[in-house]
Amino acid sequence: MIFLLFLSLYTFWVVWAALCLANNYARARRMGVPIVLLPISTMNILWIVIQHPAISLLERFFGPSNLTRYGSRDWHFRDRAQAHIKFGDVWALVTPGEIWLNVVDPDAIVDIFQRRTQFLRPVELYQMLNVFGMNVSTVNSIEWKRHRKIISAPFNELANNIAWAESLKQAREMLRGWVQEGSNGNIGLHRDTRTATLNVLAATGFNRSYNFHETRTSEQHGESYRVALFTLMDNSLFMQLVPKAILSSLFAPASWKQIGRAAEVFKEYMLNLLHQEKQLLSEGKAGASHLTSSLLRASEEYSHEKQTGNGKAKGLTINELLGNIYLINLAGHDTTSNTLAYSIAHLTLCPDVQDWISEEVHAIFGDSPSETWEYEATFKQLKRPLAVMYETLRMFPPIMAFPKSTKGQQQSLEVNGSAMMVPPNVYVVPSLLAVQSHTTHWGEDALVWKPSRWIDENNELVLPRKGTYLPWSDGAQNCPGKKFSQVTFVAAIASLFQFHRVQALCADGESKEHLEARLRKIINETAHGVLLRMKDADSLRLSWRRV
Repeated sequence: MIFLLFLSLYTFWVVWAALCLANNYARARRMGVPIVLLPISTMNILWIVIQHPAISLLERFFGPSNLTRYGSRDWHFRDRAQAHIKFGDVWALVTPGEIWLNVVDPDAIVDIFQRRTQFLRPVELYQMLNVFGMNVSTVNSIEWKRHRKIISAPFNELANNIAWAESLKQAREMLRGWVQEGSNGNIGLHRDTRTATLNVLAATGFNRSYNFHETRTSEQHGESYRVALFTLMDNSLFMQLVPKAILSSLFAPASWKQIGRAAEVFKEYMLNLLHQEKQLLSEGKAGASHLTSSLLRASEEYSHEKQTGNGKAKGLTINELLGNIYLINLAGHDTTSNTLAYSIAHLTLCPDVQDWISEEVHAIFGDSPSETWEYEATFKQLKRPLAVMYETLRMFPPIMAFPKSTKGQQQSLEVNGSAMMVPPNVYVVPSLLAVQSHTTHWGEDALVWKPSRWIDENNELVLPRKGTYLPWSDGAQNCPGKKFSQVTFVAAIASLFQFHRVQALCADGESKEHLEARLRKIINETAHGVLLRMKDADSLRLSWRRV
């Protein structure tokens, strides 16, 4: 009886999926673009959970197929521009649940980003970020203006100045530990870059300064905040699938309870911090100079402006403040740490680029220690570390695509001079990683990590064609923390390579050729949760030495 019930349900699901796929295929055909069919929705929760072992088994027994090529969360990374080279500048990935229109034409990409009220951000795809409340990435287009204006205010030159000084400090302390490892080389690249960038964010965001090597602190809340944030970011995708109430339930496994407890600790810490700042504001005091206090002040000022102008809009609610603070933590910390890890891993393969960076650092600072480096006077001069960041983000962007949606309206779109009509409820995807690795825009060496491509013969930064480089998104909805991330990265890389060089260590009996192949394999094996990162960066054995 039970077997028959399951068989009936399975048969119903197969028939329903086939009908939905046929309907979406018919809709996609009207666009007149190449179509690739998948038998299962890439947003199917069960498929999200089992896709990696399922794809491995399918490839092992049946070989490559559309499902194994385009059915995983990280297919953009594995494919890069190959699908667009095969199908053209626009093609559709059709599943029973969705139509994904992938676009690589730069002019069309710019047009999509500029028409944000027609090609809308599909907030349903970003619900995993609603851990503590709605935020600028998850609200609708009407609420977005309010959130965006308020969260942009803290990202100012004061915050950049603090980030600069703290990044230099963290890089010095991190490097000291790496040098002490000597020939052992077990530095923990992913762990340490995360620690350093989290400490930078703690200083700029919450006025908490940490020594890189301290494992304990007298500030118990501060340490709890750090551990909680690490736990939340490591399990962000899991939290999308499992409600917080279940994570904290009596019958939840211990590992689940740990995640639920991390959410409670982080929220408690943020609420206490907000309460302190609110108290200072109510007393007419300036408050602390950090991102969280600036965010709260911007929210209060926004509310006051609207009331003065007889408007009805208010500032952010407590839950919205918490939601945006969590987003800033995620976007302002993990993205930069991943970019640092990818960059250092590539630099181990390119000693000439290490010398190239050091040459510019010495031309600007000489032998002056990084404690004396001033942000205002020198950040803009450090072009080669910034070129390293640009090149790493070109090939390893934390977010590999920025989907938009036509929602309930048909929209026109011009691709390569030809107009097409995009049906309602279609996801339109500016293919970020594809356009950033396409030989048409980046040459035959598009898949080669080469920071020098960003510097011209006059030692000026090269500006790529608009629509071909988008790691911070584009248009009105671009990343407000763009310069903040650049300042953090540039300070760290310049400090690390002023006097030191890094090399990878061979395993016993390993040749240099095998070492390089192993490094490239580690670099290209990804763990894609919310953000792209190396799956096992901590397995890299790296030795740092002073030159």
